[in-house]
Order: sequence, then structure tokens, then C-alpha cells
Amino acid sequence: MPWRWTLPTLLPWMKPPKNCAVHWTNLVPRRGQFPSSNAGVSPTAPPVLFLHGTLGSPGNLARSARAVQLAGRRAVALEYNNRGTGGLDRSIAEVTEFAERFSTLDIVGHSMGGLVGLGVAHNLGSRVRTLVGVGACWRGVPNRGWNRYSAVLGQGYRDALLPREPVLPTSTRVVSVVSDADKTVPVSSASLGEVITVPGVHHAHLGNQAEAIVRALGLSS
Repeated sequence: MPWRWTLPTLLPWMKPPKNCAVHWTNLVPRRGQFPSSNAGVSPTAPPVLFLHGTLGSPGNLARSARAVQLAGRRAVALEYNNRGTGGLDRSIAEVTEFAERFSTLDIVGHSMGGLVGLGVAHNLGSRVRTLVGVGACWRGVPNRGWNRYSAVLGQGYRDALLPREPVLPTSTRVVSVVSDADKTVPVSSASLGEVITVPGVHHAHLGNQAEAIVRALGLSS
């Protein structure tokens, strides 16, 4: 039987020696290339901040970012807290500090990025106009045996496992993009505020459902 390079087969080998200067998350390949420029987009329009999930990177949301740019909005991103593997509170603090440079903005968060974005919306109030959670783990995720890798996946993953009841921000519109084919974050956990359903889409691909995300932001014609 041929060797399969899946995440469960790689995880036990990913963590480098304690004195290694390179953080272990840099051993995980990054997928996609986030737009490097907002050329041709109005600099005065509020930006859309894209937040990846655990072990993700901004490039995971590249297609949706380009669609946002075509709709006339700036797309910005932050690779936060060791690719989202650090604790939730630290991730929220790090992204809040980054987002404070904007007077107003919208946020699109995939998976853990949605939960981080919710914390940022509570911190910044009306400055966050719309928060779009894409397969967001608002209420935690079911433990499907991945707890055996929690020491490698980090505190961020352990935080994602915790069941919680999210509180809607009073000044931010919240939209959830969910799918019946998402086996990582079920619809029951990923639904908060307004809900847009895209059938048959795997969790890893929800971040690039550009049409649904643009519509959730209110940018579609």
C-alpha cells in the first residue's frame, strides 16, 4: 500500500527539536498566494480583513480576496499567532492590534479565523461593520480523535474543541457561510447571525467560495 502524505501521517514528525530556531508551523506548506497589491482599488474604501484558520495562511483565501478587489474593496490579511496554533485570546489580541489601524473594516474569517474575528468585533465595536464567518467554529468543533495531536496542533486547536455559546456583537452584522458537506465544523456550530448555505463544499474549500462571501459582504450586484 503506498504511503499517503496526509496530515495525520505527518503530524507526529512535524515538531522540531526544542532548540530549533524555526517554528514547527513553517514546516507545513502554505497553500495559495494572497494578492500582494490593491492597485486600482479605492484607498478610501474600508478594507476587508481576511483571517485564516488553524494551520492555515492568507493564501487559503486568495480567490475570495481577489473577488473582493474586483468588487472595489481593498483586501488585507494577517498571518497571526503561529498560523493560528497559539491560544485564542492571544490571537484575538494580535489581530485586534493589527485591525486598529483602520477606522472601519469588514472581516472574513475561515474556521478559527471566524472565532478570532468575533473577538475582534467585540473589542472594536462599530468599527467592524460586517463579520463573515466561513465554516467558523462559533460553538466549537466535535472531537473526532484529533485530540491525540493536540500537543502538536497547539493551544488554538484545544481552544477550538471547547463548546461555547457565542454572543453576537451589538454593532456588527454577522453572516455565516456554511455547508452540509463540512465534516470539520458542522452546520450547527458554524451558524450564527444570517446564514448562507453552499451545498456540497468541504471545510478546506469554503474559504474560496468567493460568490457567497462577496454576497455576504453585501458587495454583489
